[in-house]
Amino acid sequence: MKAKKTIRVIITAVVIIGAMAAAFALGASGKFSMVNPHDRLVGVLITTQPWPDGEDRVYAEYVDGEYVFNGIDGIACFASMDDNTLYTHVDDAMTDASVGLHSVNDDAEEVTINATLYLSSSSACIVQRNPVYQTASGAVYVVAGDGAEYRGEGLSGNFSLSDSVKRYEGGKTMTYGTFLNVVVKIIAEPEKIEVSQFEADGRLISLEYYAPGALPDSIDSDPHISLSARFRKAERTMSCSKEAMKP
Repeated sequence: MKAKKTIRVIITAVVIIGAMAAAFALGASGKFSMVNPHDRLVGVLITTQPWPDGEDRVYAEYVDGEYVFNGIDGIACFASMDDNTLYTHVDDAMTDASVGLHSVNDDAEEVTINATLYLSSSSACIVQRNPVYQTASGAVYVVAGDGAEYRGEGLSGNFSLSDSVKRYEGGKTMTYGTFLNVVVKIIAEPEKIEVSQFEADGRLISLEYYAPGALPDSIDSDPHISLSARFRKAERTMSCSKEAMKP
């Protein structure tokens, strides 16, 4: 089985703080009553808005290479399966995201999903942690999860979601497991953001400054160019860097 990434690697990085950053989630065990026991857990959809009235589950539509949950605006972090190919769907608000497909043995596979979400210490709210599932036929849907509130600069922690299903395929019973873990870090909102581009030899190509909330959705760069972001708050500086590719 092969794995294929469909997400863009961009420099939104730690800057999803403020309004967008006030959303993260997870942490549940076992299936919800509205979930078919043969449906596979594939990830989470993080929301801050109330769940649609009268809806036990909301199916996603596949539009222009993206899954869209009609009527629900949230941060997606999941990996779907199509024709034995694993596709990752990770919102730009998540950073350091990685998805792995592991063969436990001839009868078992496990998908692991890891990501980091930064929140602003100036914005605390209740966020909903909504598990995302996929049916054996390939349909993707989300069900209402529980809520949690996080606040306090310097606070960090993590939350996880895991499950496994058994399906009879190819004359044998297969076990498919999923484990998702999100690290949450709460930081002070920066006063300005520096974005630098470097050649492979370390030579500085460009240096640009942005106000919080003004960072572009993506920055085009050669695959061999390194991007670095520095977030300045008073006398403190936070840094992160990420290899960048063009969308």
